[in-house]
Amino acid sequence: MHPWERMFRAPEARHLQNCGSTFLNPQWAALLSNKALLPALWKCYPGHPNLLSAGYPKVFEEFADHRIDDVTASIGMWIVGDRFSALIMRESPDPIVRNTSPLVPYVIRKTRILRDHRKWL
Repeated sequence: MHPWERMFRAPEARHLQNCGSTFLNPQWAALLSNKALLPALWKCYPGHPNLLSAGYPKVFEEFADHRIDDVTASIGMWIVGDRFSALIMRESPDPIVRNTSPLVPYVIRKTRILRDHRKWL
């Protein structure tokens, strides 16, 4: 998938509205994947236990060390409608997990999830 954030900045973005394509990922998804959302959430809910402090002018977020055995992991999940659709896991030897960090192989063993997921194949 090509991120909406990159498409918005591209010179060709003016053609997206009338291009006749169907996009699986809605445009509003760019808001949820944007780090600028972090300071806005912190401003609305300061001190919330599920948030780290964050602010402007450059987006910063409080550091939280979640390493296990000196490895930082990141898990991303996608839901389509009300169903689980995909999962990606990355690991990094340093505190920052990047889009270039290695992917981690995994297996989902619950039979029901596998059975439901097969219909998408």
